[in-house]
Amino acid sequence: MYNRSVRPHARLAQTASAQDENFRVLFESSSDAIFVGLPDGTLTAVNPSACKLMGRSQDELLRLNARDLVAPEWLDVVDQHASRKLEGLEREALYELAFLDSAGTRIPVEMRSTVITVDNRIVGMHAVVRDMRDRRRAETALQESELRFQSAFDAPLVGMMLASPDGRCLKVNTALCQLLDREERDLLGASFADLVHPDDRGEILELEQSMLAGHRPTFQARIRLRCLAGRYVKVDLSSSLVRDAGGLPAYAIAQVIQCEPPAPATPVDEVECPLTERERQVLTRLAKGHTTAEIAAVLSISQETVHTYTRRATSKLRARTRTQAVVKAAAAGWLDDAEVGLSE
Repeated sequence: MYNRSVRPHARLAQTASAQDENFRVLFESSSDAIFVGLPDGTLTAVNPSACKLMGRSQDELLRLNARDLVAPEWLDVVDQHASRKLEGLEREALYELAFLDSAGTRIPVEMRSTVITVDNRIVGMHAVVRDMRDRRRAETALQESELRFQSAFDAPLVGMMLASPDGRCLKVNTALCQLLDREERDLLGASFADLVHPDDRGEILELEQSMLAGHRPTFQARIRLRCLAGRYVKVDLSSSLVRDAGGLPAYAIAQVIQCEPPAPATPVDEVECPLTERERQVLTRLAKGHTTAEIAAVLSISQETVHTYTRRATSKLRARTRTQAVVKAAAAGWLDDAEVGLSE
């Protein structure tokens, strides 16, 4: 409550004084650097954070023009915004630039500059400047971490998968696709449980629920996964859960390593074709004289994947070259109307 014995003009003076004190406290205690200057850039006030940022004393800064603090390559940008303010085209601007400290070191900053007006007349400018070095370091660290993760995810000998909390495949690497003889598009969105052998499914679901409930951060299991042709491959599975900032399950990272060759779905004799359907398709087209690029286009896979299927088929047939692999497969009747007659 105002003291009624105090006259109105005195109350206004008290209010103005309180506002000035509040501004002074905010100005002095702000963690952001604050610069106040005239329309021509002459600095008239700086706070302690500004001195700390620039490595200069208050007296040193007040002898400078705001342009003296800006890295040369950013002067044009600063001048353009200053001109727009003086011409009444903008009152405030937020952008990133670089300052130069007393040692000449470039400091990445974010600056919000605003015009100061009295009776609709521009009398100065006010800038709040935030040091971006910590943020840039964090961004760089995050990028490096993502690159390391991507490098590990794309490891050629380890199948990798990211799965949603409900067990849907969000991302798979080439190694896992090759292990299961499937295309990436066939796996994305699929339920991981549907890939697991029925006899192993109960164990996996129990382990997943235990991990989601927070009883364990990770689990390992030896299970069988179903390949495209109906065969099962025995693998060692390691799964870890990643939680979001609120502690809720975000996604699981699974590593899959083959521990023995794929087992046939039904008993077979020695003459059964050891090739997968995709390997037969690749060898058949090689036998007919198609190029790697043509095969990749027809089968909707990459050229590198074509090479991978060729190498795998050559190894299975114990051939030294792809031509020998084609000849052996054709002689055994494992290709579709193959006309062998290639030369490497």
